[in-house]
Amino acid sequence: FNLAKTKEMLLAAGFKLVNGHIVQPNGKPLVINFVGPTPYTDFMEDMQLMSSELNSIGIQSTVDGVGLSAWTSDYTDGLAAGTATICVTFETPGPEQLYQLWINGALSAPNGSPAFGDYERFNNSTANALFTSYASTDNATIQTKDLYGLEKVMVDDVPMIPLDSYTAYAEFRTVHATGWPSASDPYQAPPPISPWDEIIFLHLKPGS
Repeated sequence: FNLAKTKEMLLAAGFKLVNGHIVQPNGKPLVINFVGPTPYTDFMEDMQLMSSELNSIGIQSTVDGVGLSAWTSDYTDGLAAGTATICVTFETPGPEQLYQLWINGALSAPNGSPAFGDYERFNNSTANALFTSYASTDNATIQTKDLYGLEKVMVDDVPMIPLDSYTAYAEFRTVHATGWPSASDPYQAPPPISPWDEIIFLHLKPGS
């Protein structure tokens, strides 16, 4: 990430630097506020680092820590939609699962009502058609083509920005059971949580 290049691109796009602050073409300051869950210290640290970098190039930025329920409402109910607020959250692994949660308009809802996906209220007709196609067949070739189409929507329109990879860590004891996910047999993300815990349990065998 090149901060100097970021500032250069903003100025080339019509933004201005006034008294050390980046100002939008309409004359209003460019302000970005982050909202995150205070109990999740890793989220909060990530946002503080990003906010510090934005401030260093003249973008006014703050970080607000809130409780888990308020944070959940911020992204599921769209309370942050239409503002310069960035809500940091996490999603499950796998391209189809990720795209479903990120940009499937069928899972969205009006601002103020809870959504089960498409939290940013993107509701893109091209993406919605690709989801319909994907769900209507078990043909791997067609589904792969649909996923590439969804990838293109993400790249072209950037409705949300993936920040980093979520670490799936866990600790297991093999005294009573073996067959846990491992580096040599990564058949499933290791945390035994719903809905993937059944996959792990079906692989387990009694320990010696």
